Amino acid sequence: MLEEYIPQHHQVAPTQSWNVEENHNSNS
Repeated sequence: MLEEYIPQHHQVAPTQSWNVEENHNSNS
């Protein structure tokens, strides 16, 4: 459920925004 609304709140939630982007960057 969290992952379902996370993308929608991507712009509203800057904390998770960079958190998800950083995770992808580190994974890559």
